[in-house]
Amino acid sequence: MGSTDTPISTQDDEITVFVTGFGPFRAQFPINPAWEIAKSLPPFLPPAKDPLTNAVSMVVESPPVRILVHPEPVRVSYDVVRDTVPSFWEQGAGGKRIDYMVHIGMATGRVCYSVERRGHRDGYDMQDVDGRLLKDDERRAKEGDGWVWAGMPKEILSDVNVDDVWRRWRTALPDVDVRPSEDAGHYLCDFIYYCSLAYLTKKDEDKRVVFLHVPVQADPDSVKRGTEVAIELIRAMVHSGRMKKMDLSQTLSEDLRRAGGDPNGQADWLAGRQNISIPLRHSSIPTTSHLLPILSYKENNKLTAQNFISTSLKKPQLQHFSSRTSSTTATMADSLSTHPSAQNYVGSGFNNPMGWGSRPALCIIDVCTAYWTPGSPLDISSNPAGAASPASMRRLLAAARAASVPVIWTQVKYTSPTMADAGLFYNKAKALSVWQEGDTRGLDACLEGLEPKEGEEIVVKKYASAFFGTDMATRLQVLGVDTLVICGVSTSGCVRATTLDAMQSGFRPMVVGEACGDRTEEVQRSNLFDLNAKYADVVTEAEAIEKLKAGW
Repeated sequence: MGSTDTPISTQDDEITVFVTGFGPFRAQFPINPAWEIAKSLPPFLPPAKDPLTNAVSMVVESPPVRILVHPEPVRVSYDVVRDTVPSFWEQGAGGKRIDYMVHIGMATGRVCYSVERRGHRDGYDMQDVDGRLLKDDERRAKEGDGWVWAGMPKEILSDVNVDDVWRRWRTALPDVDVRPSEDAGHYLCDFIYYCSLAYLTKKDEDKRVVFLHVPVQADPDSVKRGTEVAIELIRAMVHSGRMKKMDLSQTLSEDLRRAGGDPNGQADWLAGRQNISIPLRHSSIPTTSHLLPILSYKENNKLTAQNFISTSLKKPQLQHFSSRTSSTTATMADSLSTHPSAQNYVGSGFNNPMGWGSRPALCIIDVCTAYWTPGSPLDISSNPAGAASPASMRRLLAAARAASVPVIWTQVKYTSPTMADAGLFYNKAKALSVWQEGDTRGLDACLEGLEPKEGEEIVVKKYASAFFGTDMATRLQVLGVDTLVICGVSTSGCVRATTLDAMQSGFRPMVVGEACGDRTEEVQRSNLFDLNAKYADVVTEAEAIEKLKAGW
């Protein structure tokens, strides 16, 4: 009967998703597809499928995602829902924290599957299955401040990034009509959603819940399809949440740096900061000291981020990395200074600093959802450094815009139906089709917070380098740029090719390691090392922001 047959695990490294489904709804719907779908869910989130070939991935979720289904359908009753929702959050997982909740209900008149963005407090004027009205207006007038939702807003939005979830959901299900929705219907579906949102709001917790509306069909094929839709919604929500936690870990790192880089005696402060988002214990970043020094309180909390940085940097050519204490920087600096070839290169005359000019521009390379969408052929989000890179790019962009420093975006576009305009490049990399005109996967969409503004330069390219076959060099010369601050994806591909051509075209390339991403840690490390040795200065985000803020 689905996940209800599986005993609850006590492991701390699991993500727990709690699911509910409504029971029969009126005489014409004796079988509610919402419950049929909910009870058909597996006990753990299965491996993803390739949306194009339908082949099952060999990569399993890490940490595992446990799906717990409430053992019985929820009665379509106002009183039952209001009385029961708190118990879902408090006892639904046997005392364990519920990381996400998904309520499922059916929507008459809808042929699509939709994820709701908001719940509504008022406007419930239809009878439930017991023939009762909600009558909250009367209760509110009678009970005043004692009313259960006194002080609650008319609408509450989920803290789940519904737009990001929808993009991931749609990519995984290219043949299914899935949509975000702004109106849950002002009936029991809307009501249970608001009950959960209000409960979490009153508890001052992250509103980590969504509502899934499904069509009314309850035949076996429809239930099977609905189950797949629910699975992919859960996957999209969990993966989106991981990206959110990556951004949070960067924020915590910045806070630690401003606090002096010493977590001694700061454990309670940091623990309190974790409450602002999804708990960091579920972060997909390995919690080793060299990746997350700000969260490493082993050995009686005596490890400090700054101490870690200072002991990691032993090469004078890399001392500029000590200006930032984030985990990503520590990893990058340590990786470059301890690379097996480091001593050989230094001894041979490589690794010399190129140095900054006085007129920088920020170049953001090929940033689009293709690189951070599970199932995409270009996805890099399984590499923690790659997953965290958009947050760094956003901070660089904000600094450049604040100082009126030129911003140049590169984008890839192919218009030929046969990809002929990609030339031999396409022979090697079929994944380039994500940028083909008319491709329905939508993977070329801009990443949230990384969209060009009017007046910013956009260079459209068809090959790896932003300089090859484009007017990039001319644009930079007209602007008077002498230094190119480079970030984007992928480090081994378009970032590397653009960096090499920037140097060969007479511009000083400054590659921001934290703001670049690639598929694996080793590919990222080796390419940054080689770029820093021969063609560019690999600099920290903090150093780049300081230079960008200084302007011209």
